[in-house]
Amino acid sequence: MKAASDIILINKVVISGDKDAYGQIVERYQSQIRNFLLNITAGNKTLSYELAQETFIKAYLSLHTFINKARFSTWLTRIAYNLFYDYVNKQNGNTTSIDEYSFLESEYKTDDTLLKSDIYKALETLKPNERGVITLYYLENYSIKDICKIMDMPDGTVKSHMRRAKEHLKAYLIENGYGQEGFND
Repeated sequence: MKAASDIILINKVVISGDKDAYGQIVERYQSQIRNFLLNITAGNKTLSYELAQETFIKAYLSLHTFINKARFSTWLTRIAYNLFYDYVNKQNGNTTSIDEYSFLESEYKTDDTLLKSDIYKALETLKPNERGVITLYYLENYSIKDICKIMDMPDGTVKSHMRRAKEHLKAYLIENGYGQEGFND
């Protein structure tokens, strides 16, 4: 059982400082956290890897505070989300508008496929909370309940961000040639 083995590994780290146990935790979750950060940074590999490293450092230093009320992956993703949100606020002079993300225009953006690039461009148009909700729900497959925990928001607020984000994404994609078919609810 994965959750039980997470708890065992966490206890080994907290109680005896077992670095190998923490290495197993990192191995288990590094791809998930990197992918989440890659999506929420709209494909910025360098930034997503830096934030992933910070996430695991912060998690290690805070592991003793994990109380198993949520899944460990939810707790870890919340740390990653908070680090991303802090970074955005620093970049934008503490504003919450995503329109001026200078780091998203960097040379490090991926160009794997045209569709992926278009999706990242569409995500760039969203506000941070909207992007967070969409990324967590559609790209990371978290439930609304888990998103509420990760983003520290009530259910209704998460659903409002989801609705607005879907409206913005739909408008952006239609405007950029993806047509209206497939967007009817």
